[in-house]
Amino acid sequence: MTGRARTLVVEDDPVVATVHRGFVESHPRFVVVGEARTGADALRLAVALRPDLVLLDLHLPDFGGLDVLRKLRHLPGPPVDVVATTAARELGTVRQAMAGGVVAYLVKPFTSAALRERLDEVWQRREDVRRAQDTLDQDEVDQLLAGPRSAVGRLPKGLSGRSRDLVRDALAGLCGVGGAAGAAG
Repeated sequence: MTGRARTLVVEDDPVVATVHRGFVESHPRFVVVGEARTGADALRLAVALRPDLVLLDLHLPDFGGLDVLRKLRHLPGPPVDVVATTAARELGTVRQAMAGGVVAYLVKPFTSAALRERLDEVWQRREDVRRAQDTLDQDEVDQLLAGPRSAVGRLPKGLSGRSRDLVRDALAGLCGVGGAAGAAG
């Protein structure tokens, strides 16, 4: 993907929307192109702005975010990625969001770091799709479906990639082996 991923923030609370906008715009690969406070506005702006990503609150004043998600899936053009950003934590809601194709689900309140991690994953998945050939073999299909959060290479909770690399480099230095470039991931 070239440029920055165009993002639509759908959040009925203007203060929370401002926070989410700040989180997104602190990421160098994403830019907010619009904000919507209702489901109707979200759909209108999705048609007008053609965002790459929608941050979608599931509790909206006019109709539910799951309805917005279903309607987004029927819009012409390339499918938009959707990250649910919501206080909804019921299993049925999460399952419906998954069935609707959300690429990530963040329960409020969440940190800037949590959203940044999901944005990194969205970016990587979009890059993987962009680089994919027209015809895929089974391994390529499996990799696209598993996405960046697959179990392979997943870090334990609380450990960032940077921390892992620093520890690996320190241990490699103690053992007289090359740093991150020479260590196996």
